[in-house]
Amino acid sequence: MDQVADQLKPVSANHSAALTDDKAPVELLGMHAIDKLIADQAGPYRQILKEHGIQGLMEELD
Repeated sequence: MDQVADQLKPVSANHSAALTDDKAPVELLGMHAIDKLIADQAGPYRQILKEHGIQGLMEELD
């Protein structure tokens, strides 16, 4: 706090900026884990799309 205290500015109630913790380390780690889960699950479908196009993917999903 000593290093940044002189840079702090009050935020008025009319201020339109949203305060968020989207860049917090725990959020970044969580997003990375979710992205990996999605990539792992989407992998086979990505390969079908690459080899057989959208029609092959649609047939696989039926």
